[in-house]
Amino acid sequence: MTDDRPDVEVSRYWVHVCETGRHYPPHPGDTCDEIDQWIAHRDQFLKDFFARSFAQFEQASRNAQLAGTAFTAAVDTPIEPWPDGNPIRRALDILAPDLAWQSNYRP
Repeated sequence: MTDDRPDVEVSRYWVHVCETGRHYPPHPGDTCDEIDQWIAHRDQFLKDFFARSFAQFEQASRNAQLAGTAFTAAVDTPIEPWPDGNPIRRALDILAPDLAWQSNYRP
């Protein structure tokens, strides 16, 4: 390469790698197959971590878009499941923020 372009200087660098040359840094005491398994496990962990983080970011973004609207109460206080399964109580709990504004409704 330097014969074609005398103004270009190629600098070589040297790093320590494992015996097979597959991994940097070297891994004394571990085989290359064990390191490959660890790398696959690490990559899957990071993939799941970033997927969860992105999903939380998307939810936070949606919540921020709803801020200041009629849906803010639903975002701030999510509805918990009803253990007794009473549909009338559930309907009243869902409507409680709206019914609180009505003078004839007292929970």
